[in-house]
Amino acid sequence: MTVLGPIGRWFQARVNNGVDDAIRMAIIDGHGEVKRAWLIPHRLHDGRSALRQIFRFLDIAFAEPPLNPRMQRMPLLRLLAARPWRSIPVAAAPAWRHDPAGRDDDAVAEPVFRVLDRNSRDLLQCWADGHGVSLTAVMLWAQHRAVMKSLCRKDSGGIWFVPVDMRPAVAGEGNGSGGVYIHLRPDCSPADVHAALGAALKAGQHWWLWLQAVWVARLGQRLLDWLYPRLARPGQYVGSFSALGQWQVSPGDALAAGDSFYICGPGSPAYPVSNGFTQVNDHISLVLRVDRGVDPGGVLAPATLAAWAGILEQLCSDARRQQEVA
Repeated sequence: MTVLGPIGRWFQARVNNGVDDAIRMAIIDGHGEVKRAWLIPHRLHDGRSALRQIFRFLDIAFAEPPLNPRMQRMPLLRLLAARPWRSIPVAAAPAWRHDPAGRDDDAVAEPVFRVLDRNSRDLLQCWADGHGVSLTAVMLWAQHRAVMKSLCRKDSGGIWFVPVDMRPAVAGEGNGSGGVYIHLRPDCSPADVHAALGAALKAGQHWWLWLQAVWVARLGQRLLDWLYPRLARPGQYVGSFSALGQWQVSPGDALAAGDSFYICGPGSPAYPVSNGFTQVNDHISLVLRVDRGVDPGGVLAPATLAAWAGILEQLCSDARRQQEVA
């Protein structure tokens, strides 16, 4: 029997309350078709360890993104002095087109995805560098705009959860993720997203949330099972945005030269939009799932993906024009 860590026990509470916790992963061929797919329990793995697990299973040589050497445990007194709880935003739920609490569709939402080529990746990185922001901030901003356009009645803004890899400060092969909450206001910019992420990390919000999760998990699974539905109200957040970094993977029997990967978080009724932004070799994989509570019948997810990709294509065009002028 697998012994779950403290973060894994929170995901077990999801499962015990009937909420799927599977990370979706797939190999995509050069024509954009899924060749092979897996479901990885989030209670056992976070995104990084899930990718590592599959690459090892397929006997694929890979190089994963380097760990952040600045990810060190904050001493408790210094953390308390920083008052990280003040950085946790409070805001109204997004103005969803469909009431997430009124769902009558029990179907499991499947991911929709798109792969961007090396040229698009380079242009997006060029745009981000030129505006002094991270590529992750650009991708989250673009997805936020797409969600507001496709899934909401108006640009209401809302709160996103952004997972943070706590390694090497938190050891282990399984679930080593924490995260921060940021509030994106109507008409926010990529610079606003970049600043919000930096402020939350500087305040130590990820450590504060992680410590709370660990402390409460020690009180037992039954308490977590009771707490979960009381803390996770349907539709209260926009979603969870996962950036898995850049992976170098060697082609072989299981992975052809033109293939790519996608990986998508499980989401939930409380975090209706889940996704994955991953760079594998020369490609960027965009993938998202939309909970059926805010997308009855699954008809809005493809439009949301198209809007996300369309915003990024416009940024690529802007970067290309800037290069021509220079």
